[in-house]
Amino acid sequence: MNKLAIFVPEHVDLDDFDKCLYDRFAEFIQVDSKTFEAETELRERNKFIILERNRFLVYEQEAGGPVAFHYQSRNLVMSLMQYRKISTKHYNVMSDLRQKDGLWLRDELPVLYFVFKSNADCLKPNCYCDYNTVVEYYETEGEEDFSKFASIANLKRACVPHFFVNCHHSIQTFIDEEKHLHERRPKTQRLPNFQLRDYLGNPVSENEKFSLEIINKCRENKIGSDSDADNGSDEEDGMDFLSYFDYHSDETPHIFGCNSYPYKFGFRVVDGIAYLTYESKYLCASGDDGYKIEVVPTSPPKGLRIQVHYAEDSSIMLTMWGGNVYANCDWVKSAYGAIRFDSSEQNLRWGSPMKLRLRKI
Repeated sequence: MNKLAIFVPEHVDLDDFDKCLYDRFAEFIQVDSKTFEAETELRERNKFIILERNRFLVYEQEAGGPVAFHYQSRNLVMSLMQYRKISTKHYNVMSDLRQKDGLWLRDELPVLYFVFKSNADCLKPNCYCDYNTVVEYYETEGEEDFSKFASIANLKRACVPHFFVNCHHSIQTFIDEEKHLHERRPKTQRLPNFQLRDYLGNPVSENEKFSLEIINKCRENKIGSDSDADNGSDEEDGMDFLSYFDYHSDETPHIFGCNSYPYKFGFRVVDGIAYLTYESKYLCASGDDGYKIEVVPTSPPKGLRIQVHYAEDSSIMLTMWGGNVYANCDWVKSAYGAIRFDSSEQNLRWGSPMKLRLRKI
């Protein structure tokens, strides 16, 4: 693996910042800020980072200038820079970030890892669940003190305060993990007298059609608000929607994410249960490994039903019936988002549920 260059001006003290797991795969280079020229360096390297006191800057060739990040997300950004550009729309880290005070950062605080230094290599550089982290190293068995670790986690300025991870001899011990998982993915339950509503809070009837927009934080931070939609504009450029796929005769039609025009969905109530529909067919979980959202001609059995949940911001999320396995969207290409119910331990702990905005058509 080629090491990522990180340039450190003379006025920056590395001890002022939290260490990152990905620092092991980076080269820190001291530079004189008076003579260092980033644009000149960019002709020699296709990407690098410059540290500043209150932010760090990412430079990439053909990116149109540096991008400023909050130190809270340094490990996340560094790890994903190994495989992709951070300036593209979907196949990158930017769709998971928002902008605050001019700096990009991830909403979720990083997790604090305590790592036995001689065994640090047990953490693989391409492990997704280690991306959003900061790290403290310890060197002797006697320093492995969970009470002390908990105190450090509580006092850290920018990390999850209620649990930490201890990595020793390839064993990871999660403290207060169940509380963390419950806060991220609360247990779902069916509500009596469920009423489907659009993102403005208006009830939706069975004879109305609507689109399901995939909420993209990167795009919305750029435009600043959703004022175009609120004013009745038909402007949909750059928006992502749930779309319908039936191109292969040997494959059940299914739903995917696409940067395209809005497909018209609806719903139907059968025996008191509301089912999402597309052209009079039912949306359901596939039952295969990966649990795609398929479109079938008859109402699905209970185990394959899709349940709709409302978030505090009036967006909706989808789960398997009665469970906490939320649908997520993995943008495998800029024009195709694979949507599935992923119950892997990695996704349940770190994955973010896909949020949708229901818009009447």
